[in-house]
Amino acid sequence: MRAVIHNFIHDNKTINLSSESVALRSAFLLSEQVLSTGWSYSTICYDKFYREMDIELKIIALEQRNPEEFKNMGSSSEEMLHVLKMLKKTKHPSPAQIIMLKKIEKTIEKIWESDHQEFLSKMMLTGMPQLEPLIDKDTFILLAVHSSKAELEDKDFYPTSKILTLDFEDDKEIDLFFLPMEFMLYVDTQSLKRHSKPFYFRQLLSFPNINVLNVEELKAIKANISPETKVLHGRVDEWVKACATQSERETRNFFEREIQPLFPAIQKKIDTDTILQHVNSHYVDDKPRVDVMGGEVPLSLIWDFYSFIGNLSEETLARLEELNKLSEIGKRRVPVLANRGHGDLKNLKAKMKEIKQEEFVMPSRKIMDID
Repeated sequence: MRAVIHNFIHDNKTINLSSESVALRSAFLLSEQVLSTGWSYSTICYDKFYREMDIELKIIALEQRNPEEFKNMGSSSEEMLHVLKMLKKTKHPSPAQIIMLKKIEKTIEKIWESDHQEFLSKMMLTGMPQLEPLIDKDTFILLAVHSSKAELEDKDFYPTSKILTLDFEDDKEIDLFFLPMEFMLYVDTQSLKRHSKPFYFRQLLSFPNINVLNVEELKAIKANISPETKVLHGRVDEWVKACATQSERETRNFFEREIQPLFPAIQKKIDTDTILQHVNSHYVDDKPRVDVMGGEVPLSLIWDFYSFIGNLSEETLARLEELNKLSEIGKRRVPVLANRGHGDLKNLKAKMKEIKQEEFVMPSRKIMDID
C-alpha cells in the first residue's frame, strides 16, 4: 500500500499547505509507504533548501519578498548581481575589491538569515517542515516535479502526467491517491458531469488535529495502530489490483466486504491512543477533526480537481488529453483515500495559531528551478 500525495505550484496556485500536511500525516499513519510528489521537496525541506541557496539566488529572493526593504540597500538585484559577477570574474582583485565583495556577501547573508527565519517560522505553522525527519527511501519518498517544466523527466524530476496516471518506474501496482480536504470539498460542491462522479465514497475513520504532532509522536502512533494497519495494507493492495481487472460492482463488493470492516478496529486504537487523547483535550468546543474517506473514482475526476484549483500546467493538461485520446485512460477506475475536514479547521495549524494562506508566497519559479 503506497499512498501518493500530489501538490504543485502553478501561477502561485497550490493546495493549502496545512491541508497537504494533514494528508501526508494521515497517509503516513495508515500506509506502508508514502510517495509525496510535486513541489513538497521545497516545503518539507524548506530550511535546508533555502539555507543552502547560492548568494545570487538569495539576492533575487530577497527583492521578491521584501522589495521596499531591498530598495533601502541602494541598488536593484540586477545591479547587485552585475557587481558580484564582475568582482568574481576578476582574476587578480585588489584589496578594495575583495573588501567590497565580502561586504556585499556579509550584508546579504545577514538580511537573508533574518528573512529566512521569519519565513520559516510561518512555514512551520503549516506542519510541512516538521516532516523532514520522516524522509526515507523505503517509507517516505519525495518525487520532485520541475517547477517550470512540469513534464520534464530526468534523474532529478518526474513528469506530472505520469504521476497523475500512476505510471511509476517500479510498476508495483500498489498505488492509490491520498487526496487533501480540497478534493472532498470539490466533490461536494461542484456540479460534476455524470462520467466524472465518484463511483462510491465511504467514511472510514476520523483523526483529531494530527497536524500538531511532531515526528516522534507520529511514529509512536503509527507503531500503536500497526497491528491493525498491517492487515489493511495487504487488503488495499488486492483492492488496487482488482480495480484494474474487475467490474465496479465486484470491486465495490470487495471494498465493503474486505476493506471497510477493518477500520472500526483502527478507529478504536486511534480513540484510545494517549497521544491523540492529549491532543483532543486542548479543544473545548468545535474540535477540529479530519475524516478519512475511501472509494473509487474515474482518473479524470482527479485531473479535473487539480485543473479546477489551477494546479496543472498547460503542458501537463495537453499531455493528459493526448494520453486520454490514445487509450481513454481517464475512464480508468482507481481507488482513493481522501481527507474531509470538520469543526474549526483554522485550528489545524501546526501551532494552534491562525495565519492566512496568502502569507506563504514562495519565491518565483526561477528561484525554485534546480537544474
